[in-house]
Amino acid sequence: MWMLRTPKWDPRGLHCLVTGGSAGTGLALAILLAKKGASVSIVARNEERLKDALQKIECFL
Repeated sequence: MWMLRTPKWDPRGLHCLVTGGSAGTGLALAILLAKKGASVSIVARNEERLKDALQKIECFL
């Protein structure tokens, strides 16, 4: 996540795959990438938690 604090690194236009994206650090990373303009795909083991995470991410867009 250090890259996101580096002014030179710009995720706009990139497609980022976040594993463990339904909770914790993975969800936080997915939200941050989405806020910065990246196209984000999240992967998780639990489909219900994945749907909840998608709603959380969409709230920030």
